[in-house]
Amino acid sequence: ALSAQPGSLVLPGHSLTLQCHAEAGFDTFALTKEEGLTHPQRLDGQHSPHFPLGPVNSTHGGRYRCYSGHHLSSVWSAPSAPLDILVAGMYRKPSLSAQPGPSVPRGVTVTLQCGSEIWLDTFHLHREGSLDPPQYLHLQDTSAPSQANFTLSSITSGHQGAYRCYGSNSTSPYLLSHPSDPLELVVSGVYGAPSLSAQPSPVVASGGNVSLSCSSNLTSGPFHLLKEGGADPPRHMEAEPRTYDGRRQAIFPLGPVSTSHGGTYRCYGSSSSYPNVWSQPSDPLHIKVTG
Repeated sequence: ALSAQPGSLVLPGHSLTLQCHAEAGFDTFALTKEEGLTHPQRLDGQHSPHFPLGPVNSTHGGRYRCYSGHHLSSVWSAPSAPLDILVAGMYRKPSLSAQPGPSVPRGVTVTLQCGSEIWLDTFHLHREGSLDPPQYLHLQDTSAPSQANFTLSSITSGHQGAYRCYGSNSTSPYLLSHPSDPLELVVSGVYGAPSLSAQPSPVVASGGNVSLSCSSNLTSGPFHLLKEGGADPPRHMEAEPRTYDGRRQAIFPLGPVSTSHGGTYRCYGSSSSYPNVWSQPSDPLHIKVTG
């Protein structure tokens, strides 16, 4: 088997090492690259030899295989499964968005839309930290602007995290664009709902101050506050222990308030280990601004 460290998707200038894994008894290894590297690199006396390929540039993109053998024999093993090395940073970055949105309840289907203003016919979707190779979609329509829709069905907590997408042309399949800006996918509904309250009151005069308190005894990580229908991103705050009842809470100050602060708010809890895996939403809290 052949693997890549730190991964098969790399940026120019970064280091890259390919590692050939073989059964015990083999002490000679060769690495081949399609359409290049005609003379295999050979390493003797190592069970899992490393082939350093960095600093990476565009010539390192391609399909690699490794072979194992013994220094006393001219017979090589069958080739490993191919490993595609993708080099990013060759074209302008695409855009990435989520439908119906980047924060979704567990079990629904999400579509991640990767689009480019320039002509690209293949798009790749990668979740940061994942060891799996990127998903890819090849478009039949070659008109610009171009867009690929990646469907994530029946969302679970395992889908949470930061996603980026890349574009490429089938004429140079191993050379990718710059990465899109990251899209944080949040999965809710995994834990029980927290409670949300307003201090001193959910009715506040214009220019006054109000604090929204989100608390739970089920989660210990950050709390997240959202205003329904608002264009602003969620607010996040670390949980603090509440001495009198053992619950953990976060207090979100609002103010001085204006009419734009009025509306319906909900909060969510999460764990410290997985801040993108959220609880069920709290009951709605309606803030009314008077005067």
